[in-house]
Amino acid sequence: MLTLLLSTYNRSDVLAKTLDSFTELAPPEDGWKVVIVDNRSDDNTREVALSFQDRLPLSYIYEAKPGKSAALNRGLAEREGNLVVITDDDVIARKDWLTSLEAAANSNPSYHLFGGRIMPRWEAKPCDWLAEAVSMQGNFALTDPDWSDGPIMASCIFGPNMACKSDVFDKGLRFDELIATDGTTTFPMGDETDFLVRAEREGFKAWFVHDAVVEHMIPASNIKPNWLILRAFRQGRGKVVVFQKTALAHLPKLFGSPRFLWRALLGDSLRVFLAYLQLSRPKILKARCTLNYRWGQIYQHRIFSRRNHDG
Repeated sequence: MLTLLLSTYNRSDVLAKTLDSFTELAPPEDGWKVVIVDNRSDDNTREVALSFQDRLPLSYIYEAKPGKSAALNRGLAEREGNLVVITDDDVIARKDWLTSLEAAANSNPSYHLFGGRIMPRWEAKPCDWLAEAVSMQGNFALTDPDWSDGPIMASCIFGPNMACKSDVFDKGLRFDELIATDGTTTFPMGDETDFLVRAEREGFKAWFVHDAVVEHMIPASNIKPNWLILRAFRQGRGKVVVFQKTALAHLPKLFGSPRFLWRALLGDSLRVFLAYLQLSRPKILKARCTLNYRWGQIYQHRIFSRRNHDG
């Protein structure tokens, strides 16, 4: 038995395409169920999800607590079987996606975390200079096309295509509901990465499955410079949440954030200025993303500092 879990929020049109691709999936050998957690949507998400009940072994759940982590944790209470596949509401799955993940899990008994290949489905292909300025893989949750089957770091598994054996959840591991719950467009990223890194620290090993493929639907609005600059701020916050919260806690602070980040911020600001002098769009975008990433780190450290002080 395999459970396929996703959360969704106010994207019923995209969700419909995702669920339609699920109807073409080759069913896992021992059966499967689809758990959709509606994270307080106020569009027609419920109607869209329920319209697939006659074509998918589907369960619909409404979760009023905001945040993807809260939604996924609610869905995990409904899991069945020995493998939980977690994805997003904006993917197109290849027909053998689930069976490939199932086969990898069965063939690798000492591994508990699995990631598959993620390819882009662009609404509008990004221009060359944009691809030169920023990482396509990091910004759009795409995997390296050269990766082959084998062990990987858990942090190399991305949210649109991940699976965990139930043993991981049986040990009590859950998604951190303090991540991505502030109700703004600048929330810290990294809820899945945080979970996977913590699982890896508990001794659970990760494996990459080249034949388990989904396509990530990327709207044209997400390849605009302003979107990427805002995302960099969220990435900076997430970096602190996942990797730096305790690692940098002992360092001397200035206004609640490590001093070296403020020094780095000055250098980043200078690079933005120089990029504008060169009139280079790739350099300007890259420099502005780096600067906003640094601001995100500083912002998140200051939040933790205030929490510790109030605590």
